[in-house]
Amino acid sequence: MYKLTNHDTIIRLADGASIPADPRNRDYKKYLAWRDTGGVAEPADVVEPVYSISPKSDVIAAGDTLEITVTGAAGDYILNIEGLAAPEQPITIDETGVEVIELPAIDAGIYKIKGTGLLSQCVAKVEVF
Repeated sequence: MYKLTNHDTIIRLADGASIPADPRNRDYKKYLAWRDTGGVAEPADVVEPVYSISPKSDVIAAGDTLEITVTGAAGDYILNIEGLAAPEQPITIDETGVEVIELPAIDAGIYKIKGTGLLSQCVAKVEVF
């Protein structure tokens, strides 16, 4: 018996071996033969992505760069940063699941950062003095 993963490997349940999906690998060839004769592998575990918006610091000096790390599933999002002249900041999270945006020379004030869509539950606040 085998178990699929969310990566390019298959787990052999008998011994927990991780088998790379490489057609030259003898264990992978055995898996394919097993599958081709009607074997059905257990499905991969469902991994829910974690969404977060994390400023590098919650207090920075005016004129510094506001750095925000956004974590989540790959896709296009908008950060709404209240206090900016142009509050909507489009971002794209790639397959790494992490995007870092930098807003240089930010003015003094309090900035509330909120995501849209799947990021909508993520809120952060930064004070710039």
